[in-house]
Amino acid sequence: MIKGFAYGEIDPNDARNRIIQDIALAPTNFGGNVEYITTFTLYAPIHPSA
Repeated sequence: MIKGFAYGEIDPNDARNRIIQDIALAPTNFGGNVEYITTFTLYAPIHPSA
């Protein structure tokens, strides 16, 4: 099991991101994008050949 964080940023003015609630109210970085962090857990098989 591997746990970690993934970091990214999205353009709040991109039409594809309008579905995100209150994206226009989120703080932006110097590039005008909204930064985000998400956690993940990756499970690998005990036997890699499986």
